[in-house]
Amino acid sequence: MIQKKYMNKYIKYKQKYYALKIILQQNGGNGELTLENVKKIVEKNFSGSTYELSGDVISIVHECKSKSKLEFTIIISTKIMHINIIEKCDTNGTDVLKKIVEISRQIGLKSIELMDASNIKIGNVEISLSALCILANGVSWYNKHDFLSDKHVEDFNHNGPIRNYEIKQLIDEGIEKYYGGEITRLKERLEKLETGSIELRELIDKLNGSNKGEIK
Repeated sequence: MIQKKYMNKYIKYKQKYYALKIILQQNGGNGELTLENVKKIVEKNFSGSTYELSGDVISIVHECKSKSKLEFTIIISTKIMHINIIEKCDTNGTDVLKKIVEISRQIGLKSIELMDASNIKIGNVEISLSALCILANGVSWYNKHDFLSDKHVEDFNHNGPIRNYEIKQLIDEGIEKYYGGEITRLKERLEKLETGSIELRELIDKLNGSNKGEIK
């Protein structure tokens, strides 16, 4: 039987965003952290960006050809970057994230922080990408790129058993009390698909089409 404290914790986990950060290994960045030096490094990867210096904060915005957008800020005194908006920007999410990490290393920053609010669309439904990747692979998309929460080990150990729950158990003991009538329709669909006895991670793989869980 599923322990309800695990299920309740999982439901709460899905409903809020987690602060993630990566601690950077230094790769250059011996110069002074000034707006001019930042512009020189950023422009090599994201040409045509706009910059604003306000007190201790450098704000950077890059409008992509595909009408997507990047937006991040650098706190000069702490040498920390905060990613506010990150989109594919004419390539894929992995390449964009790698470029931002490399830019931060060259500037000489100590860490990058963000809130994992990533989503993908399946049909007309928007789904949390972090939840989907965790259910499919055990870690989120950002986790795979070394962005971790302060409770990463605790979360990883907690999420592991959830991936092995049978769908019927998940519905009967956890989700039903939160979503009421919607579950009746879901049960009917699962019975038709004969998926009630498979593990959650297997169903996610079927829905996702692969077990990579990567933005493309």
